[in-house]
Amino acid sequence: MATASPEPPSAAPRTRPKATKIYIAGISGETQYVKSLRTFYEIQIRPGDYKQERASGRGDVARSLACEEFLEGKLDAVALFDLDMLHPPDILERLRSHDVDMVTGHYYARNARNIHSVCSVVGDGKWPFPPMLEVPRSGLHEIAISGMGCVLIQRRVVEAVLKRLPPGDNPFGIGPLPEATGDGRSLGSDFRFFTLARILGYRLWLDASIESRHALVVWLNHDIAERLKTHKSTGDRLGALAGHLFEFARKGNDVDAKALELRIKMLEERQADLKTQKNQAEQNADFLNRQLIAVSAVIADEKWLLEQMQSPQSGGQEEQFPIATEEEKVQMIEHRMNLADVTEADAREARSGILRKEAAGFVDDIDIFNKAK
Repeated sequence: MATASPEPPSAAPRTRPKATKIYIAGISGETQYVKSLRTFYEIQIRPGDYKQERASGRGDVARSLACEEFLEGKLDAVALFDLDMLHPPDILERLRSHDVDMVTGHYYARNARNIHSVCSVVGDGKWPFPPMLEVPRSGLHEIAISGMGCVLIQRRVVEAVLKRLPPGDNPFGIGPLPEATGDGRSLGSDFRFFTLARILGYRLWLDASIESRHALVVWLNHDIAERLKTHKSTGDRLGALAGHLFEFARKGNDVDAKALELRIKMLEERQADLKTQKNQAEQNADFLNRQLIAVSAVIADEKWLLEQMQSPQSGGQEEQFPIATEEEKVQMIEHRMNLADVTEADAREARSGILRKEAAGFVDDIDIFNKAK
């Protein structure tokens, strides 16, 4: 079954009347982050807006309940904010400043093992849409899909999607979308809603200057995502998607070129990962070479000591190092502590220089050890 093709992406956002009264829903499971909930209450609203948190054991159920309440009212748009995220207080003002069908801020998926954006780009305009690999930091960008964690959607879009669904279905619910997938598989609420809205001619936009921070063991943002992201995890994710697209193409849906593009990108990520591994191996080799030199020096010292102890004298009997008397030991210690013509201040200054040099060496070794991990 051929994939339904939405109309070509528009060159610029369509100008529509601004929403004046907005239903603002905070979406949450039953377990909640107090810091995140506080940022939801701190979101700036206008007279006539209505703010209400919706908690449920599942996010899609909470969104469906919020959608039902929104559709029963007369407000112009619905804004959805997940409550496991930190949102800037002016996020709603910035979202509602755009005269577009749907607009979202950016955030990353809640997955520390595979850091990736929740956004998918338009690509060739057909489902499945490719992931957003390079995340912009500013500007308004047309995208195909986003999560529903910080998005503003006009009423006309929700009502249009509702009319297209079977009776009793919910626009924000999980369910099939055969006009896109060609089969009866279920899609997540965000994938199904935004894809169907696009088929109906509505457009989703990303305001890349807006960022909400998802909760992991840290509040995930651009800076932390860049540090955690690896070529290997990106390559694995692209490989899985490319395989899925090849299977989709095999069924006659004509996405071979897109699958090949993703596979090339996957291989490029794999190439970058191998280069990283090679650089790491070279650093490990340098660290090990230094350790070999140090151990070799200690072995040479120990062998010399052993030779001195086993040096044959008078009939091949082993000689031990002479044992100093207690008086001699005291004299040696006093000599080391009271050098002639050397004041205590001179000794401390000389010793501090040696300690600084040793400390710098320890820091260098720690850096090399950390890089070798």
